[in-house]
Amino acid sequence: VYHQPLKVGVKALNDYIEDRMLDHIKKKLPEMRRSLEAELRLCEKHLKTLGRQPLFPNAIAARDSRCIQDFLAETYASFQPQYRRFTELMTDELFQIDVKPLGIVDDEEANKLLTQHWNPSYLSHIKRNHQEHHILALEVKKIGEDSRNMINVPYVGKRTELETWLKTFIEPLEKVVKKFIEDVFGAL
Repeated sequence: VYHQPLKVGVKALNDYIEDRMLDHIKKKLPEMRRSLEAELRLCEKHLKTLGRQPLFPNAIAARDSRCIQDFLAETYASFQPQYRRFTELMTDELFQIDVKPLGIVDDEEANKLLTQHWNPSYLSHIKRNHQEHHILALEVKKIGEDSRNMINVPYVGKRTELETWLKTFIEPLEKVVKKFIEDVFGAL
């Protein structure tokens, strides 16, 4: 009987283990491959039964995003008439807030601007409260422009006047906006 010489040491042990593992892999790999192919055929059969191919995560997200967009578009379209009615009510209520001009823009300046932009025959039909709204709009514009440029000289010493003016407008505005929000969300 022929015997191989006895090998000792770490290198010999590593070589022996590598040989045994390679033999094991060669022996078991075909069996594992057959098992995986059988499972793949079974999964493909189940997918065909479902009638679709597997979806990737980004395809699922895109599909669901489209569904959400379509739902929101349908909901908004069905709610549009009510939303418009609520918006018109809010606009009417805002114009009913009685706020007097501060006097930053005088009547002559306002009339001059009106005649530049409107037909004079139309101006004869403007009511006094419309004129005041026009003056208020010009004042708000002027305050915004002055504040943007950090020019506060025209408002020095008028803080209480501005606060009073804001209070008379903000409190009713807050009520109107809150009512609008309640109407809109109550209707949904």
